[in-house]
Amino acid sequence: MPISRKTIAGLSALGAVLVAGPVAIAAQPPTQERARLALTVTGRDGSVDISTLRCGPDGGTHPAASQACSTLTLVNGDFGRLNSEPDMMCTLEYDPVTATATGYWDGQRVDYREVFPNRCAMWSYTGPVFNI
Repeated sequence: MPISRKTIAGLSALGAVLVAGPVAIAAQPPTQERARLALTVTGRDGSVDISTLRCGPDGGTHPAASQACSTLTLVNGDFGRLNSEPDMMCTLEYDPVTATATGYWDGQRVDYREVFPNRCAMWSYTGPVFNI
């Protein structure tokens, strides 16, 4: 299976997180920072997309950090309450993906993991958060 540039960039970001990560992700963020999260989306084909997300100020390697932070702010960082686009039309194709988020939101530890039947279903539920 060929490795895409996105996968290589994601693995590079993961390497940076692993090298600097125990301090950057596992440590509780400074009080002015609302969130610091490591996000991954793993496909059944073994593909892995990786991104970091900071909120307050918004940033990290997430391609739409401001939108992802706004979405999470609406549910106060509770990934279980996300339901961004419940009426989104998705195919019934079974191509499961696993979304994970680890880090901190408002000083509280986040350890989220959910398996979705396909990427469309994941995006329907999580909106821009896992659109990495």
